[in-house]
Amino acid sequence: MLPLITQLSHLTLTLSIFLSSIDAHVFIYAGCSQDKYPPNSPYESSKISLLSSRTLYDAISIANDTASPPDSASYGLCQCRGDLSHRDCASCIAGAINQVAVLCPDTYGASL
Repeated sequence: MLPLITQLSHLTLTLSIFLSSIDAHVFIYAGCSQDKYPPNSPYESSKISLLSSRTLYDAISIANDTASPPDSASYGLCQCRGDLSHRDCASCIAGAINQVAVLCPDTYGASL
């Protein structure tokens, strides 16, 4: 039997490893605009172009990007907390981008 101090230190280490993992698919908030765009519109193409942009995926802590001409432009902004690693930030952004179409289909605005 291990001494109590050793058992507690193992438990603390195990809990700290478990608690420090990041679940990139859990969102605290998701909001969608009421207005929707028509299928195959210039805005839809702009949005697809923006969401597939490597600028947003490769963000370290903050990124913004624009796609298409001004009359149908899409704007994106991603921010990560300062204590997240680059890997966790990129994973969270990728998860959010994948969920935009599911949570807010065909809407002009979305916040995750």
